[in-house]
Amino acid sequence: MPPSKLVIKIRSLERLLKEQDYYKNELLQQQKIVNDLKDNPESDPYDLKKQIEVLKDTERIFPTLYNKIDEFKQDLTNYLESNITSTNNVTSTGSIDENEYNAWKSKIDQVLKESEESIKNID
Repeated sequence: MPPSKLVIKIRSLERLLKEQDYYKNELLQQQKIVNDLKDNPESDPYDLKKQIEVLKDTERIFPTLYNKIDEFKQDLTNYLESNITSTNNVTSTGSIDENEYNAWKSKIDQVLKESEESIKNID
């Protein structure tokens, strides 16, 4: 059975958050390489220049990535808002399967929280 829209939206946002972690680690590693080259008087200036370019390329990824995270977060939030109604503390799911929603509820909360923190921590 193919994944539902809900699961696709959750996993897409989750993938972007993992991608963000990957790029943050890459950025830290690249900063270390650049610093090591700067600290080494015998390093080739060309190597340093190229590693600085790689560092800047990695830094340029973040604005687009943060925009995508925000876009996917909004998409998931809007999907949930348009398919879930709450009346007198009783939650009713519209086109979302209630069992599926309950099964994914903690993951939904987690990815929404992580994406919100990610967007807040820009720069």
